[in-house]
Amino acid sequence: MKSDLALLNVNKVIIHEVPKHSKNVGGSGPIYSEIESPLDPELALYFQEKMIGSLGSNKSFDICIDPGCVSPVPGLLTKHLGSDGKDFVGITKQVAEHLYNIQDGTNPGGLLAVLDCIIKGERALGLIKLEKEEGVRLKQRRHGGQRTFDLHVLRDLVLTERTRVYKLALFVVVPDKGDDYDAAASDNQTGYGSYNEVASFFLSRFLGCKLRKEPEIATKHFYEAAEAFINEKVEDPVSRSQYYGHVVSEMLSQSPTLSTEQFAETYLPVDLRKSFVNHLEAKEVPANFPKNNELINKKLKKTLYEFRSGIRVIAPSDLADDRIKLTNLENGETKLEIQDRLEEVKGK
Repeated sequence: MKSDLALLNVNKVIIHEVPKHSKNVGGSGPIYSEIESPLDPELALYFQEKMIGSLGSNKSFDICIDPGCVSPVPGLLTKHLGSDGKDFVGITKQVAEHLYNIQDGTNPGGLLAVLDCIIKGERALGLIKLEKEEGVRLKQRRHGGQRTFDLHVLRDLVLTERTRVYKLALFVVVPDKGDDYDAAASDNQTGYGSYNEVASFFLSRFLGCKLRKEPEIATKHFYEAAEAFINEKVEDPVSRSQYYGHVVSEMLSQSPTLSTEQFAETYLPVDLRKSFVNHLEAKEVPANFPKNNELINKKLKKTLYEFRSGIRVIAPSDLADDRIKLTNLENGETKLEIQDRLEEVKGK
């Protein structure tokens, strides 16, 4: 997300309850609030910190509207952010109704919080889907004769540090970009580690969105940008080989997602971390993305060592650490040693 989350301000919050129900049986429908919940500076700051912490974490992913999805949320989003906001309550009710309609008996009941926000003069809308703790009962209160949820009660009973599951999305208006928003989504339980499940329900069916960059494209761009940075910015040949090995190792690891900042903190020295992250950002590599090695599998299998003289050594990546040793010499050259059993020598 490119917007400066530190400048996020929450103007209005409305909460609707979305009960659990069986798809075949139906149900009573959402429990709507008729007005926004009263919001004081302390509560506004609380929601602001919740959103900044979630969207600024490595479980947050850049998203965009998917024209192929049938969710009404993008249209409602455009309607609210393109208006004076007077129909905020009505629009949020339609969002809650859509969430209720797509849920079935496998989806737990919970709450939908819709937040009208502003970031550096630009309007924004936040959506938070929460699961309630089992046994917690919430009652609406009347303000000015109309029903709504008390945010102080919600904060103490539901929005606690023990909150088991909440999914969050934020859409920020980008001037002169029409309905293309600066947007991100996060899941405090899994990120997009179980990407298919999360994407099919919260991201696609509910929000009508998709990842801004598909996983296989994001993975390829990360690999290429990291490889270029290592060869261009790391002067020491031995370190260059080590860092490239870390890239391959991370690509082949069991972790389903990758965070560029976490990679830098784990594998690079302090003096290179910021420039590495900035380099990837300039190449439009997402800060976090689900991995998919489909487009780079061949490159990950072998490592090429290319020398100025024209000598090239190709080795299986999984054997490079055990069979190849690089040493820096005083004259600036690099010695490469291979420990293995020589089978044959022939022309090529």
